[in-house]
Amino acid sequence: MIGAVKFKYQNNFKTKGAKEEVAVLFLSLTPWVGLPVIDYFNFGQAVEATTTNTGFLLLLALQLKQHISLVKAEHQRLIDSEEQLLKWNEQLQEEVRKRTQELENLTREERLAQNCKLYSFTTREIEIVILVYKGYSHKQIAEMLFIAERTVAKHVQNIFEKAQVSNRLELSRKLDMV
Repeated sequence: MIGAVKFKYQNNFKTKGAKEEVAVLFLSLTPWVGLPVIDYFNFGQAVEATTTNTGFLLLLALQLKQHISLVKAEHQRLIDSEEQLLKWNEQLQEEVRKRTQELENLTREERLAQNCKLYSFTTREIEIVILVYKGYSHKQIAEMLFIAERTVAKHVQNIFEKAQVSNRLELSRKLDMV
């Protein structure tokens, strides 16, 4: 028994738990050592039962104390975990709030320009996408950007290929929803 306690407490009998366990084990075994004396003097079965049951009760008390200590430690660990989860939840909610605010602060054109970067559009293609998105014709875009109408058409064709769309409506939907 002492060997098991040594192993449990790693040969450190200086802790309160180790001392307590050794004492209870000693006191719980002592009544059984006294049984031959009780039987020799014929004190009776009631004394024998009381003596042996005292040992059992001491072992039960030790086991209950250890179990209560474990339950308290587990309860505290759960409380700490819950507090940590609540803190993480608050941090996550704050991050979501910040990101939502950032997204709301973006104008439609800014969001459109950001989504254009996902498709690796050039600066000129992004300018053209914004004007296409606003509904301008090829001719109007060419006049606004001081380029040929065929150049606008070629840019639009490249934009459609990069975004994998076939018309202006699909392009608008794809870039507005990304």
